[in-house]
Amino acid sequence: MRRVAWKILSAVFGAIGLLCVPLLGSANSALPQRMGAKDSAVSLTIINCQEPRSAIPTIVARDVSNGNGREWTVVSDSQQVNKYLSVSVFRLPPGTYTIIVGQGGCSEIFDLTALAGLDRSIVVAPNRRVYKDLHEHNSISGSLPWNGLRAELLVCVSDLCDVRSGKGVQTIDAQVDGRAYYVNEVPPGTWYLRLLFDNASASVLIPVQGAERGTARYKHVERDFSASAMQTLWREQRLCATTSC
Repeated sequence: MRRVAWKILSAVFGAIGLLCVPLLGSANSALPQRMGAKDSAVSLTIINCQEPRSAIPTIVARDVSNGNGREWTVVSDSQQVNKYLSVSVFRLPPGTYTIIVGQGGCSEIFDLTALAGLDRSIVVAPNRRVYKDLHEHNSISGSLPWNGLRAELLVCVSDLCDVRSGKGVQTIDAQVDGRAYYVNEVPPGTWYLRLLFDNASASVLIPVQGAERGTARYKHVERDFSASAMQTLWREQRLCATTSC
């Protein structure tokens, strides 16, 4: 079992390395031509749920940007890297989507946000569980000024909420992909975005106009941060730590 697990991990890291050099270059030529300049190239590394070789996956995208639910089968360039992995590359215009990956008798479903001109790299592991539609499609995403930043979303899920102590708060780690952060499938409630440096010695807390409880399921917030904005937030919150602001 350890030998098999090691082979799978080695294959995952090997595939990610391949994505960085030849795969995207060859895949882009096979992508649909009627796409906009702001589209995102999505690289989906799929851990096969069957051995020795799984079927090339079918990928369906459902637009949940405004609740219209438009759905289509994605045209992708898919390659079987080895018996453990396949990689599919496709494009999406800016928006938030529910992605449904079907592979043999296995499937996976998740929400994905595409920001204008920013590519995505995602690893998924389809399995044999039966999935239903996701309950919440709220999301927040945006660009970051530097490498080495992490992000998490604090959601007040009760009336007795204290973000400093964590009481009544649900914390959701953001996925940082390049210099952008993404949080999908967010429950309604008051939102606070926390940006942290890698060493966690410093952070800033930003209130966000999120999806209040009892509102629609399709609240999408895009919040970008420049270097100057981060420096201003950091100075203000350091001052607040020493004064009664």
